[in-house]
Amino acid sequence: MTTMPPLQVLARHYYETRRLVLEEAGTEVTPWYRLSEEERNVARVEAQIIQEAWRRALEEQDAHTTMMLRKVVDIPPAAELPPTAAAAGV
Repeated sequence: MTTMPPLQVLARHYYETRRLVLEEAGTEVTPWYRLSEEERNVARVEAQIIQEAWRRALEEQDAHTTMMLRKVVDIPPAAELPPTAAAAGV
């Protein structure tokens, strides 16, 4: 399983990636090292949101995988299927 980087590191990389993407689109954004403490706190909160979204996505993926595995496990063996289904490989 992939782990998330520490919040401060994620916040900085997220902010700088966002800044570069916005600059490519023509919007100038202050570099991380020039941000005020309040602006950095906003970036940290955004990083927390990303971490929570990541956690929820993993939970959803795990639930989906579990559901799919249960479906596979619940298929009866060929010996328990009607003769025509067993012969057809269903």
